[in-house]
Amino acid sequence: TPENPDPPNGVSPFVPPPPPSLPTPENPDPPNGIPPPPPMPGIADPPPPPPPP
Repeated sequence: TPENPDPPNGVSPFVPPPPPSLPTPENPDPPNGIPPPPPMPGIADPPPPPPPP
């Protein structure tokens, strides 16, 4: 039917699956399987300014 076409292979041509070789930005996985180290707190979170006298 034109309203709901079904390809013979059963895969929807309008929504192709994402390539497994490209990691998702939300959860990137390096090819070596080692997760990146967490950012250093001294750089990511600067210390608060001292209170005024």
